[in-house]
Amino acid sequence: MKKWFFVFCGIFLFLLVPVSVDAGSFDCFPIDGASIFGWDSWDDNYQFIGSISNKFGSESIGNQFGAGNKFSSDSIMNSFGDYGSKYGSASAFNSLATHSPILIDKYDKFIGYLTTNQFKTPGISPYLALSCADSSFKSSISKHENYIFPFVPSGSNSWNGSGSYNLPTAPIVLCYDLVNGYAGSDGTCYCNNGFVWSENELKCIDKCLQYDNSHRGTDGGCYCDDGYQNNADKTACVPMECPEAARVVGNTCVCNGEFVLKDNVCKNATLDCSATFGPNVYGKKKTNTTSDCYCKDGYEWNVSSTRCFKTAENSPDSVEVISPSVLSKSIVDPAKLEEVLSQGLVRNEAEESKYSILIEKDSKEFKIDLSTINKGAITNFVSYGISNKTIALGAGERRAVVRDYLETVGKENVNWEDIERMVNGEKIVDRNLEKEQAQVTAALKIFKKIFKHDPVFSNAEEDLGWNTLLYRIRFPRDLEKEKEGITKFKKIFWYSPKTPMDWAAVRVLGYVKQ
Repeated sequence: MKKWFFVFCGIFLFLLVPVSVDAGSFDCFPIDGASIFGWDSWDDNYQFIGSISNKFGSESIGNQFGAGNKFSSDSIMNSFGDYGSKYGSASAFNSLATHSPILIDKYDKFIGYLTTNQFKTPGISPYLALSCADSSFKSSISKHENYIFPFVPSGSNSWNGSGSYNLPTAPIVLCYDLVNGYAGSDGTCYCNNGFVWSENELKCIDKCLQYDNSHRGTDGGCYCDDGYQNNADKTACVPMECPEAARVVGNTCVCNGEFVLKDNVCKNATLDCSATFGPNVYGKKKTNTTSDCYCKDGYEWNVSSTRCFKTAENSPDSVEVISPSVLSKSIVDPAKLEEVLSQGLVRNEAEESKYSILIEKDSKEFKIDLSTINKGAITNFVSYGISNKTIALGAGERRAVVRDYLETVGKENVNWEDIERMVNGEKIVDRNLEKEQAQVTAALKIFKKIFKHDPVFSNAEEDLGWNTLLYRIRFPRDLEKEKEGITKFKKIFWYSPKTPMDWAAVRVLGYVKQ
């Protein structure tokens, strides 16, 4: 092995002598397939200009129609070009050149200078390179075609003058990743935003991939893979540890059964509700982190929906029990088109198509995911109506009723009896407490402007006024009352009604408050 090594060294040392020889008289192995990089004085870096490779390859300096073309500005064979002239400072044939072309191997290491300048060491004669290219069977190193070097990189071997070669003492960082990084004027490789330098791969990598078990999301953010979570300082993705009564689903801890996740603890939904609303409530799991809270039998919410009080106490801060109204038996099921049309109506497919599109938009606006059946039922309701009163409204007003219902009740499965109540001046039964709580502040502000005090729910007029604001209840049309309501609204609020809540206030002033 040692004998072979010294033979190799002897060959390589001979190869460094800048003389013209026949490639057949020695082994071209050290430079066979090497890439040639020429100095670009405009960009201040070395750029690919050809290779010592099979002369039939377009990048070979042995190909007179390729990189060896004497008319190509980047060819060492162009006696008038930067790299072939006898006088160019970057030419391989200028015996006084200061920036001679360099040879780089497949490992991106420096082999030597391609030059006739005997003072540039290690130097390789361009005549020798041409002879080696003429007899080469190697292909060009394709990756080098897009590389640049801001300086001469360290070599794969260096001559120490004592008959042996030394390996480089320190690794070199080459910035040839021009897609995700760039070379600074100081020779340092800098990465683009969103990328970091990898010492292992010697290139810029996606910062989301620098740690195991991570990935980049479609929104551009960095996320841990399913089953993993960030550690405390967010420097690694570690296996998820879920609390008792929970399991890992994707990258989330999901509580079992009727438990909800609060402060990394799975709590019973009723206990979760009690912690917020007191002892007279019970809960049902809504999502993994939220509960639907209800008053126990015999209790009702106060005006701010923060506590449940006994109905029998008739407290000014309590709410009376809502009794279902007696509905007209003429209501038909809107999911059944035949029943809808049996009211003496003629099918209008153009109307159905029109409102089907609008209802799709409404459901997206209020973030309600409608099933095909429910969307069809709402389309039939808006297009035709399900009772004498809703037929009389007209399609535009029926759609407005549905929009109010989706916004204030927010349920996919529409309670059609409640829809009938909404158009008949009555309180709905199937309420949504979460939606109510979200509207309490706005509704209370308007209510107090109209009635001059907080609601007294034992007063039927104020109770209906409050529910009209919360659920946009309507009344059999009376244009005189509506005109009167608009006039009163302008006197109280000093502007014309615009929003659905404003128009609900108009109805309170015109139909409810005497």
